Amino acid sequence: MKIIYILIILAALAASSFAQTWYTNPANGHRYAKITDNASWVDSEQFAISLGGHLATINDASENEWVYSTFLPYNFDWMWIGLYEVDYNQRTWAWSSGEPLTYLNWAPGEPSGPGAEHWVAMEGPRYWDGQWADLSTPWSPPIVHVGVVEVVPEPATIGVLGLGLAFIARRFSTRILRLGVNRRR
Repeated sequence: MKIIYILIILAALAASSFAQTWYTNPANGHRYAKITDNASWVDSEQFAISLGGHLATINDASENEWVYSTFLPYNFDWMWIGLYEVDYNQRTWAWSSGEPLTYLNWAPGEPSGPGAEHWVAMEGPRYWDGQWADLSTPWSPPIVHVGVVEVVPEPATIGVLGLGLAFIARRFSTRILRLGVNRRR
């Protein structure tokens, strides 16, 4: 049994070595990491899933600015985010996380390349600071070198356990009080 735990820990450490440092966005409590494996959008999304998340879902301008200022000022031209085209004919976009599409930040002239550009990257300081462009083929070297993973934390187990124990204690104390009241009569 110890071998299994050791293998799980080693696998987690190996997977997390590709994602460098984790940062927490104070506005939403989500964790983010830059992945630098020069992979395609599809490979980056699969790697993000292996880390327990997806490529970043950007829900508003403040999250976009936080992701941009946290990850892109490091001389990268573009960075994969989780937006992709689901219907090539209708130019319909969706987040890989499945969250609803509530915010867009296209660069001027974007999205471009109807029928050929299906994956979205945030543009770096050499182009349109923090705005987005759709790119052709999931692999666009040498333009895209990194992606950003977003992990939405699960509710804290201890918090859920505490709520459950509080509920049980309340029900138990109510029964004890009823028993005490019934005995006094």
